Amino acid sequence: MKKYFENDDILAIVWRWKKALFIVFVASTVISLIVSSPAVIAPKYKSFARVYPSNLSSYSEESYSEQMLQLLESDVIRTKLVNEFNLQNHYEIDEDDPHRVDKLYKLYSENVTFNKTKFESVEIKVVDISPDTAYKMLNRLIEIYNEQVKLVQDNQTKEAINTLKTMVINKEKEMDALEKKINFLRVEYGLLDYKSQVKNITKAYYKLLSTPGSGGDKMKKVEKELSQLKVKGSDFQRLTAILYNVR
Repeated sequence: MKKYFENDDILAIVWRWKKALFIVFVASTVISLIVSSPAVIAPKYKSFARVYPSNLSSYSEESYSEQMLQLLESDVIRTKLVNEFNLQNHYEIDEDDPHRVDKLYKLYSENVTFNKTKFESVEIKVVDISPDTAYKMLNRLIEIYNEQVKLVQDNQTKEAINTLKTMVINKEKEMDALEKKINFLRVEYGLLDYKSQVKNITKAYYKLLSTPGSGGDKMKKVEKELSQLKVKGSDFQRLTAILYNVR
């Protein structure tokens, strides 16, 4: 019974103030319609795409989607998009405003967002009061991203080519130095083919030893050649082996 009477009292109060409550209801409805109308708050349109990093090559330990995010969030892409679409003017930021750059980048980060998905893709969203601008900005952003990917890959290729060129030049210098040393041994010590020379000179030496009455100039010549082979033969072999590996 007590609850019944309490509800009765509430209804009586509402009925007593029905006109005021009705006016408040109507006024709040009108105000909300005005505030939320396009004349006061411009509607925004969203354009989005899910992009897969299929054209990236690995240049770090990060995943391809993380590399894509880094490129999309880079200053280069943001600056190009801001300049091409004149976003400072589009976002109605005063040129004389000392904080215009901060405001511009803040609005850009609110209207252009990137999120990594669980399928290793990246979702790009562009929000704008103009559906046409949102669509064009999204497509141009993807184009700029692809241009930056190609630029990175081209730079990596150039770097690899320059590294290989340097390696080739260094190898050529190394080969030239080795060939000069080998040619010196050939000219000064008559070293041409170590193994065959050792075999032939050793054979000639023992033949002279086994032949009675032989010696003199022939023996001296053979002994000199054997001595040269002993002194410089190992150097000749070593340098020849190194030159072969370098080539």
